[in-house]
Amino acid sequence: AQLDAARAQLLEAIADVKRAETLKDRNVVSAVDLEKAEALRDIASANAAQAEANVGLAELGVMQMTQKAPFSGVMSAPMVRENGWQDVGDGDITMAIITQLDPIQVMGEVPYDVYAARQKMFGSDEALIEGLALSLILPDGEVYPHSGKLVSGGYTFDEDTQKITVWGEFPNPERLLRPGLRVTV
Repeated sequence: AQLDAARAQLLEAIADVKRAETLKDRNVVSAVDLEKAEALRDIASANAAQAEANVGLAELGVMQMTQKAPFSGVMSAPMVRENGWQDVGDGDITMAIITQLDPIQVMGEVPYDVYAARQKMFGSDEALIEGLALSLILPDGEVYPHSGKLVSGGYTFDEDTQKITVWGEFPNPERLLRPGLRVTV
């Protein structure tokens, strides 16, 4: 609204200068009156520029407060109360967790004997990642229709279970797989 008002005042000031120029040519107004009209036009122009800058700053502020994930996914329930006071302390506050759904990463645990057999079969971690296709069994016993690939693995075994944690990535176009769903890799 301030920008619109500033633009309207600028148009009025420009029209006043044109009228003053015409009247000056007819010797109806003095050169001082024309100079005053030109000064008011310049002030109106500066006010319009300031209003445009304020709009730009407001848009920048909105952009900085808006966060968009670079992927398709879902957001968890809010972890902070809406309109509640938040103590940011060290500046690290989690408002929610955004999870990518397609593709989705699935965590699995591999026992040592399976890990050792795969290492012997493929010879290197790179060959293992390239040569291994993962499949999932859903909680109802059904086989998930899309195969996945190994994307990351832990580098240490859990001392108690002697299993290593690995991450697989699966296409999830139907959004069937969700965070927290227990599947068998």
